[in-house]
Amino acid sequence: MKLSHYTAAVSLLTGFARAWNHAGPEEVRAALKQDHDTLVAFVASEHAPSQALLPEWTSLEDGASRILSVDCAVDYLLCKELDVVSFPTIRLYHGSQPMVRYRGPRKAQLISAFLRRPKLPPVTELPEHDLSTFPATDDFVIIAHLTETDRKLLKNFASVATLYKDRLTFAVISSPSQKNTSTLQCHNNLDDLHYEKPCANRVEEMEQFVQACTEPLVSQLTRKSEAKLARLHFAQAGRSLVYYFTDEESDGVLYTDRIRPLAKHYQEYLKFVIVDSLQYPEMPSSMGLGSGRGLAVQNTHNGQVFPYLDSASSISAEEAGDFITAISQGSVQPWTGQYEIRSVVSPNRDEL
Repeated sequence: MKLSHYTAAVSLLTGFARAWNHAGPEEVRAALKQDHDTLVAFVASEHAPSQALLPEWTSLEDGASRILSVDCAVDYLLCKELDVVSFPTIRLYHGSQPMVRYRGPRKAQLISAFLRRPKLPPVTELPEHDLSTFPATDDFVIIAHLTETDRKLLKNFASVATLYKDRLTFAVISSPSQKNTSTLQCHNNLDDLHYEKPCANRVEEMEQFVQACTEPLVSQLTRKSEAKLARLHFAQAGRSLVYYFTDEESDGVLYTDRIRPLAKHYQEYLKFVIVDSLQYPEMPSSMGLGSGRGLAVQNTHNGQVFPYLDSASSISAEEAGDFITAISQGSVQPWTGQYEIRSVVSPNRDEL
């Protein structure tokens, strides 16, 4: 049996081993009335994104929260009653308190962090000496270091924290030793980055800092993130895009791990983006790539596209770095709109 066939067989068996264990309408309604956290995934079981969520959902563990799922293809009246219109949708309920939507990537680790955050206040008050462990408690931790005379900024900081508390962790330190200027610090533990700036007076400026420092080095293009990426590149004109197209989620995860140091090196000039070629089937060909997997660089200033024609198989950070250098040196010509006919087919890829 070929390796690819073996892998497919294992995946198929894994799929049969894991199955949704949906709650019925009465169980869900009763749980939502209780004064404790109830996390609910509203799915359509035969829908591909819902199937992709299944292994992540079944691996969730949180003894303090009840975790349920609802098949809206079956219990559509319940989903209509709860105003669920897209799938999968993940929401956190707590009795009569306002429901909170989960907006992040559908990964067990990130969903678990989302469950922990409501147990914290919007802004955690920290003593000045308690900075050894707290900055590492979440993927993104925002800390305001306030002087004694700048406590009035806490109100604005709390407003921003309340807006983002379902996605980020916030803390404040009132420091007598902070004599001159209050500062904002962002610990981006996902990409091992640290940002700091003088604390702004206006909520809008604080929010801009939070948005900038929590932008991942390698972003995932989705229908939801399209507008965000467009705003980002409008604000940072001239920053070229490095697209990686893949039809497998696991390949995208491995690529992110490989490419992150390169993305960190070029973060001032390049934005690295992963694109699901199944969700955006027209994009690879518009970038000069003949298959659903590959790498292409787009100059956002003049629209020129540079496809990496040897990227049908997994591309290394060294290969990507050499290609980017060659483009900057003028050694690679932009795509003319004509496809190059390749006479060699990679043995690692199925023609179909």
